[in-house]
Amino acid sequence: MRDEVKLTVLFGRLLGLMARATETTEDHRAALRALVGLVAGRSMTIVVAGGSVLVEGVVVPDDTPFAEVVRERFGAHDVGRLLIGCGASAVDLVQVVRVLAAPPVRGAGHVGEQLRQARVATVAIVSAELESAGQVQRDTRITDALQAPAGARQRPVGLVPGEIAPESGTAAYDEMVRQQRAQGNTLVAAVARLADEADNLQLLSQLDQVQHGLVRAVNAGELNQAIEAILRMIHQERETTNPEAERAYGIALRRILTADTLRRFAPYVFDDVYHDDIVLLMRRAGTQGTKTLLDLLIEAPSQAERRACLKAIRMLDEGMDVIASLLNHHEWFVVRNAADLVGELKITEATATLGKALGHDDPRVRRSVGVALARIGTPETALHLRKALVDPDPEVRMAVVKEVGGRALGGLAMPLVSAAGAEEDPDILGEFYRALGRIGTPDAVQVLIKASSGGGLLSRKPAGPRLAAIEALGTAGTGPALETLSQLATSRSGDIRSAAAKALERARASAG
Repeated sequence: MRDEVKLTVLFGRLLGLMARATETTEDHRAALRALVGLVAGRSMTIVVAGGSVLVEGVVVPDDTPFAEVVRERFGAHDVGRLLIGCGASAVDLVQVVRVLAAPPVRGAGHVGEQLRQARVATVAIVSAELESAGQVQRDTRITDALQAPAGARQRPVGLVPGEIAPESGTAAYDEMVRQQRAQGNTLVAAVARLADEADNLQLLSQLDQVQHGLVRAVNAGELNQAIEAILRMIHQERETTNPEAERAYGIALRRILTADTLRRFAPYVFDDVYHDDIVLLMRRAGTQGTKTLLDLLIEAPSQAERRACLKAIRMLDEGMDVIASLLNHHEWFVVRNAADLVGELKITEATATLGKALGHDDPRVRRSVGVALARIGTPETALHLRKALVDPDPEVRMAVVKEVGGRALGGLAMPLVSAAGAEEDPDILGEFYRALGRIGTPDAVQVLIKASSGGGLLSRKPAGPRLAAIEALGTAGTGPALETLSQLATSRSGDIRSAAAKALERARASAG
């Protein structure tokens, strides 16, 4: 992703976050860190003109995430140009974002004046009026100015996107992007030249030079440039039709994507702008990429970072056995995180290991393990889930039974009935019946019919579980279930009658 687009995404995202909530959250901090890092080594300018966002004179595509936020906030505050100095401070950037995210205050002066009062030194703003006047001066030739009648006013000339950059998606546009990247990143330029090399021996030699350049960039902390260059190499490896060239790219990438280098790149997964790029890079690295992100997941200090790691790992292709192996880890939170991931990815090979982990001392681990088994939802997992249904911790029982469902877990119907008979918490009991409805086997439906009548297990139970059983009959939607609901829909009890009618309506809508 080009720096121009990254700046728009990061600045717009921070504006949107600040507009919704001024108190600092992890999302605010993550966006700000990425923005500060982006302008650490260069100054950048944002202009909104002619309905488009331009960064450093380059038109940002209209469908770029958060570009609309930038356009809207600039328009609300009559801002024409925003200049961010090289190494702009986080404090100044926060001040600017806070002012632009807030509604315009009438009588408080232009936003530029507000920033001067706040002593913002590394970011400057030009009003739309001054920007338009300045554009007129830049677009007027000196001979035109001398020939203009005295007192005549030049009509403001807006920036026309087509005059600045070719149409997006055209060959000219792609070439412009390639040249811009080459000018700003010598490593990317070196990789781009590899695509034109026809001699395989020469290609190997140049790849070797690129590899050394990448090592130097990583050691120097120029990780942005290294990532862009490696991504370009991965794309060229995919695009080449020469088997020898493909093999040469593969050898070079294996040498470059070492465990140490991957660890240096991994934290970029927390940056929304780089997230998908890092996923592509880690996927190309294979099992080692998965291991790297798993290590990062284990060390993730915040919920936001944990979510970013989980999202990335879900997108990988290799190393699922590595994830399952973490279920034997000595740290409880590592086992919990691994169980969450195993459940979301439905790694059936981990069923036996999950079953053993149900004996963990920490209820937080047992909760995640039980949920994972229910999400995998195979007949094999039903054998282990019986233990989770009678877990001594009510939160574990509740979380697990909410995930139980599907005909594949039909063997769990009678254990559910048995556990329901011993359940004292009416809320959990209701979830047991809903689970039976999702399983929907004949045995499960018969239990629900009896429960919905108010007899049997519910003879001395509160009304809540009975209503849950009626709801579950609608979920099951079988003939006997619908027949029972039709009868209950004529009950003298208003609650029963209403619940049965709603369940019938849902069942018919689902069947339709």
